[in-house]
Amino acid sequence: MDATPSAWNRTVFSALADTIDAVSFSWYYPGMIDRDLRDDEPDTLQLVTAGEDLGRKLDFVISELETIGPPAAALPITLGEWGRQVKFPDHHLADNHRRCDGVYFAGCYNRILERAARVRAAHLSMLVNLLAPIQTDGDRHFVTAAYHVARMYRYACRRNLAGVRVQSSTFAVEALDEPGDTFFLTEIAKSAREAATLDAVATTDDGGASVFLINRALDEPAAVTLTGLPTAMARGTFRYVTSESPWDRNSIDNPDVVRMAEVPVDIDAGRAVITLPACTSGVLIAGAIEAPLADD
Repeated sequence: MDATPSAWNRTVFSALADTIDAVSFSWYYPGMIDRDLRDDEPDTLQLVTAGEDLGRKLDFVISELETIGPPAAALPITLGEWGRQVKFPDHHLADNHRRCDGVYFAGCYNRILERAARVRAAHLSMLVNLLAPIQTDGDRHFVTAAYHVARMYRYACRRNLAGVRVQSSTFAVEALDEPGDTFFLTEIAKSAREAATLDAVATTDDGGASVFLINRALDEPAAVTLTGLPTAMARGTFRYVTSESPWDRNSIDNPDVVRMAEVPVDIDAGRAVITLPACTSGVLIAGAIEAPLADD
């Protein structure tokens, strides 16, 4: 029978919610298109702001479940698979994640963290092919921008989500140009829109705070003022992903083109100012992390 997704959801979850462990769905950007993403401003601005679509999709699922009511309203949500996806004519090592792809992944992690009370797991896909965060060639390997970003969140994320209010300029984002034959084209890629230049999420524990920051602008650094940091802290560390160009990639022979850097940051009465480089993601770590995951 024909039915809308909402009608199907209401029918299934109204009848079976008490026997369901979790709700799972998949999300990719931009979906299967007939070309790679270009190393240019229009495609890259689409990419680095695409996490907004993931946030909206998660909110839609949460809203659908809450509309159905208990026990569906309390079901945990998982991203069964997600990531960056295109349809390459050929796969080769040169197609690995660029620094700007790292910004994309950071934006997705921020949207997932904001909804951590409901999103219990998110399974990054493409881990064993040529879009994986770690690339191999025989007995040699290198890591990509996606790896650096994932490791940064893995190490610096704390136990509690803090409220964040971001004041930022915006910029225009064009619709994705000439995607060709498509399969599962992400909705956000189809239209022009306005997007915020800055993005931020913060986590805390008894040891301090970690503030994850993103500058989506391709060529302009941003002076970011942070307030509400732990007043007992006089100094922090800002770790960020860096390279010469947003479109830089690592390779077997040049594995450190895209790399991590860090600078000390002064904190005065809970206030800090950071210069956030263009098209990058980073984290301000203020205070010892209570229970860090292994930094390996």
